[in-house]
Amino acid sequence: MAHYSLTPRVKVLAERLLSQKSTLCTEHATTLNALDGDIAGVPAAVKPARRFYELMRQLPLCISADELIVGNQTRKPHGAIFHDESAVRRPSAFQFLNLNSDLDSPDYKLVMEKGVLAIKHQLEEKTRALGSAVSRSGMDEVNGCRAAIYACDALLALAQNLANSAEQLAAAETNAYRRAELLDSAAILHHVPAHPARSFKEACQAFYLFQLALQLDNGSYAVNPEGADKALLPYYQHDINNGALSPQQAYEIVESLWFKLAELCEVRAACAIDGYPMFDALLHDASLENARINELSDMFLSAQHNLSALHLPVRLFKGVQHVSAAPFAAAGETPAAEGLTPRMQRLRNHYLTVRPSVSIYRALAFTEVVKANPGMPTILLRAKSLPPRLRNRADSDSGR
Repeated sequence: MAHYSLTPRVKVLAERLLSQKSTLCTEHATTLNALDGDIAGVPAAVKPARRFYELMRQLPLCISADELIVGNQTRKPHGAIFHDESAVRRPSAFQFLNLNSDLDSPDYKLVMEKGVLAIKHQLEEKTRALGSAVSRSGMDEVNGCRAAIYACDALLALAQNLANSAEQLAAAETNAYRRAELLDSAAILHHVPAHPARSFKEACQAFYLFQLALQLDNGSYAVNPEGADKALLPYYQHDINNGALSPQQAYEIVESLWFKLAELCEVRAACAIDGYPMFDALLHDASLENARINELSDMFLSAQHNLSALHLPVRLFKGVQHVSAAPFAAAGETPAAEGLTPRMQRLRNHYLTVRPSVSIYRALAFTEVVKANPGMPTILLRAKSLPPRLRNRADSDSGR
């Protein structure tokens, strides 16, 4: 199997990334928080997908200089996003694309081979076939289809926004070679993931864009992509056999894809599933001397080998990471309290062992209220920063 060196493009991108300090970006959370009032009347089963669709329409997006596979999760270099506990625990908006009940992973090949528009049209046909459902199960199915359609629209909006950004950058670019690359990226984003990928580069861009959408949704569904070396292999073989791509050009695309996956990061507590278990050969400890892996697997292994020396935040999955319970008292270690019934003792133990929940939204709301009301007493500032639902309840309680 061939050995590939670190490409000049990715070397520059990696050095640029490592020169920047990692920054926590609040735009994602702030935009989500501002959407709650706009979707107040949406059914609970549809609301997460509708919120994500609106987020993809409004979230500022950017494309970094010299990127071949494009799209960033924040506008800040080396920026990280965060999700609150409720977002992490809810199912992903793309759960309807799950491969099967045994594997919690979306069907990347379906997105690349069929295209999001075809998936959306199929969901719309199913919704029309259900008609005006009156039963509870029928309404649940209709709402499930509506949520899935919003998820499809969100992915299409993400691609369209990035395509527009690429066109704007191309219009202002003075370097003819880079201008051509940006226009090519814009053309690709206008085609995928809406339509089936036609080339290896389009398939890699669609793969990454779907991964980016999963990350921006809640991150919990973005940790188990299927084997990319198998999913992308037909596109690689087609372009190589037709002379549309040389192995070195294909490797630059692979290394750019790996680098973009390394950029995706978020702030969250340790969890039982962590990392990116997307490469079957890597999962089984394959090496470059293993002749059983395919040519594309070899490229992914080379990309991992070249970039791992730069200490980029790509983590390989190998087994289940067990979360330490050290910061929290175990239920069995909680001493029994005298005079409590068994039921009250269980409730007390649960209360003492539960992980505390901290939401950034309350802090952001309080900060905005303080800025807008200088000099106001603290107790009134706290009251004004309450969500409308809690504020109305407090007003009704005070009137009694």
